[in-house]
Amino acid sequence: MQINSQDRKETAPQPEIEVPGTIKLSEPDFYKTIVLPENDLDDLGSKQDIRKSVENRIPGTVILPPEVMSDDLANVRNLNAQGGFSNLFLAHKTDLDIEVVIKRIKGQMKGKINEESEARIMTALRHQYLPRVYALRTASDGYVYTVMEYIEGETLRDYVKKYGALDQKQVFKWTKQLCEVISYMHKSGKKGIIHSDLKPENIMITPQGDICVIDFNASLQAKDNDEDLDAIGATVGYAAPEQYNLSLKRFSPDNPLYPLIKAAQGYGHVTYRTDIYAIGALAYFMLVGHDPENWNQKRIPLTRYRIVLGDAFRSVIECAMELNPAKRYKTADDMLHALNSLGRTDKRYRAYLRQCGVTAIIVGLLMAASVYSIVHGMQLRSTENDTAYESLILEAQTARTQKDFDICAEKLIEASRIHPDRIEAYLELGAVLYDQGKYQEVIDFTDGHEFRQSETMERSEFFRAQGQIAYLLGSCYYRMENYRSALMNYEKAAEYLPEETAYQRDLAVCCAKCGAAERAENILAALSHTDADPADLALITGEIAYSRGEFEIAFEQFSIAASKTVDAEIMRRAYIQGAQSCAQLGENWIDREIDFLMTGVSRLDVSQNSILFQMLGDTYFIKSTMPGVNAEDCYNASLGAYQNLISRGHATYDIRMNYAIVLEYLGRFDESESYLAAMQNDFPNNYRIPMQAAFVCADREGKKDAVDRNYQDMVRYYETAEPLYKAGGKQDSDMEYLEDLISQLKQYGWIQ
Repeated sequence: MQINSQDRKETAPQPEIEVPGTIKLSEPDFYKTIVLPENDLDDLGSKQDIRKSVENRIPGTVILPPEVMSDDLANVRNLNAQGGFSNLFLAHKTDLDIEVVIKRIKGQMKGKINEESEARIMTALRHQYLPRVYALRTASDGYVYTVMEYIEGETLRDYVKKYGALDQKQVFKWTKQLCEVISYMHKSGKKGIIHSDLKPENIMITPQGDICVIDFNASLQAKDNDEDLDAIGATVGYAAPEQYNLSLKRFSPDNPLYPLIKAAQGYGHVTYRTDIYAIGALAYFMLVGHDPENWNQKRIPLTRYRIVLGDAFRSVIECAMELNPAKRYKTADDMLHALNSLGRTDKRYRAYLRQCGVTAIIVGLLMAASVYSIVHGMQLRSTENDTAYESLILEAQTARTQKDFDICAEKLIEASRIHPDRIEAYLELGAVLYDQGKYQEVIDFTDGHEFRQSETMERSEFFRAQGQIAYLLGSCYYRMENYRSALMNYEKAAEYLPEETAYQRDLAVCCAKCGAAERAENILAALSHTDADPADLALITGEIAYSRGEFEIAFEQFSIAASKTVDAEIMRRAYIQGAQSCAQLGENWIDREIDFLMTGVSRLDVSQNSILFQMLGDTYFIKSTMPGVNAEDCYNASLGAYQNLISRGHATYDIRMNYAIVLEYLGRFDESESYLAAMQNDFPNNYRIPMQAAFVCADREGKKDAVDRNYQDMVRYYETAEPLYKAGGKQDSDMEYLEDLISQLKQYGWIQ
């Protein structure tokens, strides 16, 4: 929780200085795809003209050929967003009861793109970060219509436009996902598939916070005879130089593209490394908040921006964006490996992950029993071909016992490359990453992966391992509060291993959190007739009561669960949910909430109680606002809780900001100002830090006699905050109040 209610989202980083000589194009033109000419374009034909005239007369009406409109499609309408080369329509697929997209190649592109080839490419691909294709239909108008999955969410461009430049942690996650899906494409089919048009408009951000790569109209299939591939299009800023390397004979000297095509001669032709360049350009876009310059222009280096960025991550992006294809990563796998190795090569990045990550690091007895038992229970039965794989796993296990987690992870990743469809390395690595609180990395590495039973595993052992993987993923999603994804994985885990009561417990808890209280009750009833732990039953009962708004019952059950368990993970959950139940019951329960949190803090060790300390600090501050309490005592108690977390290295932005605010409320203005100045070095683009420092200075001067007041420091902080605030493009009542305060001080002559 943040002490005030205003949104503290960081604003988009901006360049420190304007770099002379850069060409700035208007936004609509800057990211247009240039269609590279090849043949004359066909006319649309009379049927298409008639259909478009009807659509123009009746707004919202879309008339598609009857061959496209089969019985399973209904309610076709225009989709506002259009693809680079295609018209897009939205429809309802009645047999599956889902929304789908119907894609038709735009008239000006007909004959230039092999529509059937693009649809075949899509139909053959199956990946969690790609849309699913349901049907390919050739119509009487000569066009191919592709019916595909409708991806909810927004494009990456819209996302960045809304939120500004993204922090390193988010960019790191999505860059890894891009590498994973492009690696999959490059390995698909006989020679692989090259997307060749990766750009912000072709990346969807789903409600689950993952990417989905769309629009394969410009995709190319590598050929068996290693024939040179020429690009169909090139998007300014995201296209590699080789995409412009076309025959000069196809262009007249007065063609505006001629100088660019001429400059690209000698860069080779489209290869897998072409997509690598685009991945680097997308990472650049996410970090700085605007498109990179085209390859033939001077690009502003990442070091010229005020962004939090480790040197190792920056080097990966710069390597991907090398103009010479030979200097880029050879494969998407190579780039992914470089990203996975950042923790070993960049101490700043590791510190950043600790700062931004979750507070709990070591799992309790639950995960020790349920995950490690299967990992260590596997017998490595080597054959001559599998010796290297199993040797790496043994080396990784040795490194883990020595707490050298970087080496451990490196060995396991190497093993997974030897046998990418064997489960042992993934399960071992997932457990190691989970222990370190790296839940998103577990998901990125494991979720959606298909495994096969190796010759060295018994069927029952393989079944159990699959259940363990599903449970591990469910636990990661649960820790990240993505309860619907957790539910899906817990369901799978319970199917594989129905005898595991812990799996049934967490499945029931997630059902309650997702609004399926009746299903949770059914699971609870079934568990009641087993030897299930009473603490587990109380935890489920509490979650069901909480989901129904029965907070007193919920608190009672969470109290029982906390008192009856020795499992640190279950204890942690019970104390968190019990405290939240008290918070729902209002002011009269705040002392009970504090006592409950204090008990939890004392019972859990330092690896598990960080979130409770944060809740304790927040709760004491809330209590300070209530009538009849000693506010200073509450401030000191709140400060102590935050200080405990900061001293242990769990200083998130919110905790640090709250700490500075409490110092201000205690009248320790100089300490608060100094602490905010240190924060400003870590978050240079966040306007709320200098804004808060301005308030601290105002409060400090207000305590002085009128003749001694000097508001120049307040003005200085305001002048730092104002441009950052305006760059963010959003309203903040705190900032508006500060502006009014500055205006009043000027009016009365306190500020010149």
